[in-house]
Amino acid sequence: MRDLGADVIIDYTQQALTEVVKDVDVVLDTIGGDVLRDSFGGVKRGGSIVSLPAHKGVKALGEQLAPQSGVAFALIAVHPSGEQMAELANLANAGQLKPHLDAVFPLKEVAQAHKLSEGGHVRGKVVLTVE
Repeated sequence: MRDLGADVIIDYTQQALTEVVKDVDVVLDTIGGDVLRDSFGGVKRGGSIVSLPAHKGVKALGEQLAPQSGVAFALIAVHPSGEQMAELANLANAGQLKPHLDAVFPLKEVAQAHKLSEGGHVRGKVVLTVE
C-alpha cells in the first residue's frame, strides 16, 4: 500500500480505524459497513469519503452520514467492460498485472472458498480451478 502512496496503513486485526484515522482529508473505503461508518468520524469537515463496495446499504449509509458529518461522499461502482477486460488480459499476458492470490480451491470446494470470502479476512483473490 505504501508503494501506491498510502501514508497510513491500518491492520484491522491490531487496531481500530478510529484509533488511527483522525482529521484526514480523504478516506478510501474498500469494506463498507462498520468501516464506512467509522470513517465519518475520522474525516475532517469538508473532506471526502470514497467507497468502493457496492453491496446493499453502502450508498444509503454514506448518503445519510455525509451531511451530518459535513463531508462529501461518493460511491464508485465498477461495471463490466469488454474493452477494459481485454486490456487487463493484455497486461496480464505481458506480465505487468500480477494479482495477489490469497487462496486457490478446486471447484468441488466452492463452499469452503465462499466461506473464506464471506469471512472478511481475505487479502487478495480467491480463485476456483476447474479440473
